[in-house]
Amino acid sequence: SLSAIREAVLQIRATKFPDLHIYGTAGSFFTNPIVSKKEAERILALFPEAVHFPEGEEVKFSLAWLLDNVLHVKGMREGGAMVWHAQPLVLVAEKNATAKEVHALAKKIIALVKENVGIEIVPEVFIL
Repeated sequence: SLSAIREAVLQIRATKFPDLHIYGTAGSFFTNPIVSKKEAERILALFPEAVHFPEGEEVKFSLAWLLDNVLHVKGMREGGAMVWHAQPLVLVAEKNATAKEVHALAKKIIALVKENVGIEIVPEVFIL
């Protein structure tokens, strides 16, 4: 039934996302990268198990998989900002975190992906 599906989705989300009464978050911080087929072949040669999907004439990679299995960023911190332990796409801000710390953490992750995977990732959130 629809209510059973809704309840299942809410249960899954509850295990992946922080308690909003404790942490601030914008949810999923980055978009999944979409690359050319040639670039996908290069990435898959390095990381054959990388989760990916066809996206028209291009290929979409699961950034969560790359962050978790290649870069191991869960728990990475920058002051009061950190990567959520249950979902590497989610950046959280503790009560003492500054916007500068969240932005610095995001930039650190962007640089790690570029250095280790060779692709540019972009935030899904709008940064003022």
